[in-house]
Amino acid sequence: MKEIKFDEIAEGELEVIDLKDNFLATGLAPLEDIFYSNDILRKPKIQPLNVEIEDCNIGIEQKPKMIKLSKALPLDQKLKYIELFK
Repeated sequence: MKEIKFDEIAEGELEVIDLKDNFLATGLAPLEDIFYSNDILRKPKIQPLNVEIEDCNIGIEQKPKMIKLSKALPLDQKLKYIELFK
């Protein structure tokens, strides 16, 4: 058996073997689908600037149906959203 040093590449190891039964488990994706070649995310998560929200009940007290609305919305727009969701 031949010893291989850490920085040495074994002969024939440069090729990627694509087998028919070579698949990713459910929920996993190849890194090429997630990142560009310069390690930047393809679809970065966008965080809202204003995270202040309030709960609004669009149901009745016996059967509440809570929705979350931004505190930054003007009152007339909040009322429109509440009517829309009812």
